[in-house]
Amino acid sequence: MDIDITKKVILYLVNEMGSLVGGSPKMMKMMFLIEHYDPNKGELVKRGLLDNVFVIHHQGVFSNDVMHCFNDLVSGGKIEDRFPLKANTRSEFRLGYKERIDNIIDEFKTIPNYDLEDTILTMLGIDPYHKQEHYGTRVRDLIKVNLLEEEKKAEEIE
Repeated sequence: MDIDITKKVILYLVNEMGSLVGGSPKMMKMMFLIEHYDPNKGELVKRGLLDNVFVIHHQGVFSNDVMHCFNDLVSGGKIEDRFPLKANTRSEFRLGYKERIDNIIDEFKTIPNYDLEDTILTMLGIDPYHKQEHYGTRVRDLIKVNLLEEEKKAEEIE
C-alpha cells in the first residue's frame, strides 16, 4: 500500500465529490471502487490500483489501510470528519489516476450510500441480504473466484 497516494486520493475524492461524498462510509465505498473497478471495462478487477486491502464488512466493504489514512488526514486537520466530509486542502497526482478516478466519481457519485453498498455487493456476487456469510472475506479472493467462474462459463460456451 502506498500511504501517500492513498491519502492524496482520499483528499481528491472528498474535494471532487463535495457534499455527495456524505460521510466516511460512502468515502470507503468510493475508495473501494477506485481500488477495484475498471470504468473502461465496467467491471471489478483483482489487481488493485493502490494496493489497499478490502474485506466484506457490515457496511459492505471496508479497508483498515484506507481508514488509517483517513484518520491521519482527520488528525492532521486536512479533512473535517463531519457530514458531509470536508477537505481543507487539495491534492494532485498523475494524470492516469486522475482520469480513472474522475470516471468512477462521475459514474457513482449520485448513488446513495445504501444503494452503493448493494451495487458493490452485487458486483462481487454477494446477495446483500446474505453478506454476513462473507464477513471478513478478502475482496480480492471474491473477485478472483468470480473471474474464474466467468472464464469457466466462457469456455463452456465455446
